[in-house]
Amino acid sequence: AVCKWIKQSFACREGWSALAKLANDKTCRQEIAETAGMVEDVVSAMQFCDEQQHIAGSTLLRCLAKSEDLRKMIVDEGGVAAILHGVSKSQPEAVAAGCRALRALAKDCKSLTQIARDDGIKSVVAAMQGLKGDGTVQKEGCELLCYLGFCQPNLRERIVWAGGVEAVVPSFRHHTLGEVVHTHAFETWADLGQDKENRMVLAKAGCIKVVVNAMQMHETAEVHEAGCKVLLHLAAT
Repeated sequence: AVCKWIKQSFACREGWSALAKLANDKTCRQEIAETAGMVEDVVSAMQFCDEQQHIAGSTLLRCLAKSEDLRKMIVDEGGVAAILHGVSKSQPEAVAAGCRALRALAKDCKSLTQIARDDGIKSVVAAMQGLKGDGTVQKEGCELLCYLGFCQPNLRERIVWAGGVEAVVPSFRHHTLGEVVHTHAFETWADLGQDKENRMVLAKAGCIKVVVNAMQMHETAEVHEAGCKVLLHLAAT
């Protein structure tokens, strides 16, 4: 019933939010997907809707992406480009929601390829550079970049060349970002540092000083473990 009502009202933020909650259940996810044109309509509407609708749309696609067959459907319908449209607006909540949705989609090779092909890495890095002081954006952006590099190692070079290392460094001037952002950033750098050619980029960007300062500032095991991974890779050069 909810699906039919949303189909009639088209780009309905409240409806998308309701469906996102329902989509946490596997049976409901399938029913939503089987509603004629539902995924296609959401993806199409996200190309033109406002920020709040875009957040709701990204959240709905993220929940649907928990099922492998629905991930493929979302990608085939142009879901990656639709999500990136919201990320490019550089509104904090839309960027964070978009990064979470992209990470949910990036669980198979086809989705990873599409994210790279649609300049997803560049869009995320640009958003992180424009929102240096927003802890949620930095956290979600780092999680996505780290996941992309871990799942498909050949994307590490793209992340580095897109400015993924330099995008994170300035954020550490905002000490209010806290331990969680430091941890996710270091995990991203540690992943990139597995490739010898990336280590000099990390060093020149000032990552060593950032890691050491953060480890002195925070006493949590998570920050120290992630920081040590970065230093270990850099020490190999």
